[in-house]
Amino acid sequence: MKVIHLSDPHIGHGGKADKAKQLFEIIAERYKDETPKPVIIVTGDIVHNGAIENYHSAYRIFKDYWDDYTFLCCPGNHDFRSRGLISYPDTSRMQLFRDCLHQDVIFPTEKTIENCHFIGLNSMAGEFNSLDLSGADGKLGDDQLNALNYKIETIREAKPNDKIIVYLHHHPFYYHYFKRLEDADDLKEVTRERTDENGNKIKKVNVLLFGHKHDEKSFQEKETKYCIDAYILRI
Repeated sequence: MKVIHLSDPHIGHGGKADKAKQLFEIIAERYKDETPKPVIIVTGDIVHNGAIENYHSAYRIFKDYWDDYTFLCCPGNHDFRSRGLISYPDTSRMQLFRDCLHQDVIFPTEKTIENCHFIGLNSMAGEFNSLDLSGADGKLGDDQLNALNYKIETIREAKPNDKIIVYLHHHPFYYHYFKRLEDADDLKEVTRERTDENGNKIKKVNVLLFGHKHDEKSFQEKETKYCIDAYILRI
């Protein structure tokens, strides 16, 4: 199975909508003769401003590819906020994310394709349960982390050899105070490799995908430390 990881298209900012459209056209041309098509994961900041016109622009770009490709998207700070900094006081942006992008908004989401389990997270969920409504930081929150851990444990017990791919927006290894994932350490504890009572190594997560920092990079040191095959950013 092939997976294409994209992040931070910021549709609605400058000429980003045209660039996103061109990118999808390139993907469609590249994989036009392949079956099945790759799964496309977009890790947040899909729109630059959580306003209705931005979401309608994203809808017009995405809709031409839904019949052929599976899209898995999670939200970033710009998807819910004005320029990514000031939170909107209502839940209408979550409804726009759901309706315009055809996405489930009950996080963590789970999609199983063949032997791969894709688990999406909302790294803005904890922000909207706090008084901190400014900055570009994010937070998963205890409820989502507990649900993530339960999903991973359930999959590993039933199908220990399957692949688990977790994706979210905020960068778990970037510690800038106003841009960080506040509970990054808790996420790492959920996803790190375990040792059972017999000393056997149990891999929790195979791949962790994220964006936010606008880099393209893999983290070999972190892969070794947390025993995950790939930490990847793709723009």
